[in-house]
Amino acid sequence: MPATGIRISSHTRIPDPHGWDAVVAAAGAPVFYRSALLTSYAANPLQPTLDVRYLTVGSGDDPAAVMPLYLVPARDPFGTRNVAGPPWAVSHFWHCYDTRLPLRHAEKELVEPLWEAMRAQARAWGAAEFGFINMALDSPLTPLLESRARRVPRNHRFRMPLTAVGSFAEHLERLPARVRQDARRQLRLAARAGITGHVYRDPLPERIVRDACRLLKLTADRYNPGYYEQGPLADLLTNVGAPACVFTLEEAGHVVAASVSFMDGRTLHNWAIGVESEVRGTFSPYLVLLDLSVDYAVSQGCEVIELGRTNPAWKQRFGAEPVELVSWMGDSEDRREFS
Repeated sequence: MPATGIRISSHTRIPDPHGWDAVVAAAGAPVFYRSALLTSYAANPLQPTLDVRYLTVGSGDDPAAVMPLYLVPARDPFGTRNVAGPPWAVSHFWHCYDTRLPLRHAEKELVEPLWEAMRAQARAWGAAEFGFINMALDSPLTPLLESRARRVPRNHRFRMPLTAVGSFAEHLERLPARVRQDARRQLRLAARAGITGHVYRDPLPERIVRDACRLLKLTADRYNPGYYEQGPLADLLTNVGAPACVFTLEEAGHVVAASVSFMDGRTLHNWAIGVESEVRGTFSPYLVLLDLSVDYAVSQGCEVIELGRTNPAWKQRFGAEPVELVSWMGDSEDRREFS
């Protein structure tokens, strides 16, 4: 049964952004849990979102745990699971690939009452299922959830540690010779084509927001139509504030490729990339953007660069490490006890 004396509140807005962010920072949770990003996303979601609640544990100026909860249609936009029926209540929006449960302290007794609070909100919404999506299989929560929830396999995400290198060139020295040679060839081809790399931080120029949104939609629509719509994406980049970072490849001032990223101290999240189709026949814009991103991340003191999901063979070829992701899902009427 839930631990006694633990107060969990549900809010339609983040009640205390400063207190919320203090928990996120203490937990080492990624930028996707920052109040500014959550609020920006909720104002104009990138994917269909029926409702949002923000759960807080405790009260006053010192909350012990926080988490968002989204009511979404029963659809996985990555295509691994799509069903017809009542909506789901999930722990984050689909564009977050690193789900956590931000706790100020590693207090196991909070997990069960939070799970029960998620289930209660799911029932109130009329959601058939609820749970944590896109969580690392090696999360400390796994032993607590595997006896309670269904494990649904998901994509891997990919990350590249940076603590042992001082530049992308140094990183290449750690890779096989054929990989180094191809990377250097791609960089030379881009230079010969007159491509220059640029880094933009908040406040982002309007033209950069416009071009990045255009390219992300163009690329996503080839593989996952509707995943990045220009209006909501532009609002997110404009309103999220300091974490926003856009890397561009430009030819005579024209943006031909863009990487939309977020900074959260020790981590650079290469969240999404968009490219013009024509440039891929000249050089690899993904490789040139990776070069630009790694060098910038190192210059900012980042310890790791997150490269998101998809394109696993390419990412691992250039030294990224896979992190296995799963979803932990329960039925809103299921009351099995934690064990």
